[in-house]
Amino acid sequence: MKHWISTIFYLNNKLNKLLDALSQELESYAVNLTIDTFRVFDLIMKIEDKKRRICNFKVLGDLIKSKLNISQKEIVNRYIVKGDSFEQIAYGSGVSKSTTNRRFKEAINIAIATAISLGYNEDKLTKEYCDIMLITKIFRNFMENGVGKVSKEREVSEAV
Repeated sequence: MKHWISTIFYLNNKLNKLLDALSQELESYAVNLTIDTFRVFDLIMKIEDKKRRICNFKVLGDLIKSKLNISQKEIVNRYIVKGDSFEQIAYGSGVSKSTTNRRFKEAINIAIATAISLGYNEDKLTKEYCDIMLITKIFRNFMENGVGKVSKEREVSEAV
């Protein structure tokens, strides 16, 4: 579940770019007169479903982040999103590495409990989101490289 939580944190503030791209794709189909009407309708329905699920993913991230205190949010952002080490975070915030690590673990546990309380366990997240390329790419990268291991392949600009 921690890999899903990391994916949610990593993508939370970056999903608007994907939603904008889907809206543009939707508009291009809506005005395309060369495609059969039934095919256009099917494509529009698929894009709208994908947008709905991405919006739900973003809302889930927003709800999870709302349960964290400022210190936990900062540690999660610096470790998962920016890729800073616990040593770097501790040095920058004036606390020990063990305190930083403890606060990070508390944040992950709060996030997992929040997701589960909202009905999102690992199986549901996999079923609901693993067909969305960007989400799958980030999730797999966390699975392969570990939580907090930011790699250049995970950049959103490449995946959108």
